Amino acid sequence: MIHRIFVVLERSLRIINVPGLPQILALAGTVIPGSELSADVARRMNQDLAFDDGAATADFGYAPRGFLSGGEQDLFGPATRVLQAD
Repeated sequence: MIHRIFVVLERSLRIINVPGLPQILALAGTVIPGSELSADVARRMNQDLAFDDGAATADFGYAPRGFLSGGEQDLFGPATRVLQAD
C-alpha cells in the first residue's frame, strides 16, 4: 500500500524502520489527550491484511476498483495537486 501511494505521488519510495515504534506510539497515546495512538497501530503495519473477496464477488457481484486507481484524487479529493518536493 505504501509503495502504491509513493507511485501515485510520483515520489521515490522511502521506508524507514523505527526500532521501538510500538512502545513510542503507546507512550504518545497516553500523553496526547484524545489520542487513539497505541502499540497496536504499529503492529498492524506489519500484518498482511489482504483477504480473499472471491465469495463476495460470486454472491453479490462485488467488483472493487484497484487501490488508488483514481490517483491523487483518491488520496486528497478532487481538484487537488500535491506539490513535488523531490
